[in-house]
Amino acid sequence: MTRPHLPSALTAATLAVLILAGCSALAPQTTTPAPVANSPAPQAATEPAPAPTQVEPPPTSEPQPTAAPTEPAPIAPPANRVLNILLLGSDQREGQTGPWRTDVIMWVTIHRDAKQVGILSIPRDLWVSIPKVGENRINVADYFGETLKYPGGGPALAADTLKNNLGLETHRYIRLNFEAFERVIDAMGGITVDVDCPIEDKFIDDSAPGGFRLLKVPAGRQVMDGKTALMFARSRHGRGDIDRTRRQQRVLMGIRNRALDVGMVPRIPRIWAALKDSVDTDLTLQEVLSLALLAKDISPEQIHSRVIDYTMVRDWTTPEGAMVLLPDRAKIMDAIAHLMDSPPLMEASKFPGTCPD
Repeated sequence: MTRPHLPSALTAATLAVLILAGCSALAPQTTTPAPVANSPAPQAATEPAPAPTQVEPPPTSEPQPTAAPTEPAPIAPPANRVLNILLLGSDQREGQTGPWRTDVIMWVTIHRDAKQVGILSIPRDLWVSIPKVGENRINVADYFGETLKYPGGGPALAADTLKNNLGLETHRYIRLNFEAFERVIDAMGGITVDVDCPIEDKFIDDSAPGGFRLLKVPAGRQVMDGKTALMFARSRHGRGDIDRTRRQQRVLMGIRNRALDVGMVPRIPRIWAALKDSVDTDLTLQEVLSLALLAKDISPEQIHSRVIDYTMVRDWTTPEGAMVLLPDRAKIMDAIAHLMDSPPLMEASKFPGTCPD
């Protein structure tokens, strides 16, 4: 299935994607094998199917995920003045047809009249019921959607999964891989990220001496190139997936601030060159232009965010030995309903408590 890319003649469209969807590519690099469905994968359906019946509970005292909600979480104002975009950051290499993960998942709701944006970061290890697949991590929905030829592909299956499990309604999607993300950041001349907790981490990198690359980032305002920003967003330093989502939100704000810099205008051709063959989206031309005009009127204080964190999930090990996050759907839906009452992104993404060693 061929999906539209952003129109090449419109530099405003490029900036709209950068400003409102800049971190959709913050996906960690993996070499893990193809995900395996926990129930037999059926043939592709002609229409999106509802979430499958819950699998039989394993012999354990741990509770299973609660049933998916029947009603979407309430989001005001009326839907015709709201645009909900699903941002998917894939570790799929360009040209790769094998297994990949969607390790950055953000649901963004844009309220045009109020000039507000709400961002919900969804951890990749969230244990959900995926239509046509069964119980699994949310980050394999995109892969299975493409593999099973689900109507609308991977983004549609990811969106349906979030709707069935958390009541999130999605109107459009943007999908980008991490290689394109690096190129975009470098084309922008780097970004400035407010780092609240210092990080020291090591990453596999065949091009580095010894096969490893060290990431060492002190606290404070730090200028990052594409590779550094990607490693910063990939790092599981601290409490793993939850803290990584907080850092991803800070990178998002760094991209937004850099994109709004008047000095970006001469860099637009280079930014477009980095994006034009890599951004996968179903946003219409009219919507993209509208977002470009709207973005400049949205202040940082009106960009609200929440992370699905340990107040809404808990660690759980599946019978197969996978370590996942078991959702408390009632608490997650309450957070969604009050997303626009959440603190601004930079406040909400602060590390809670003392920084980890």
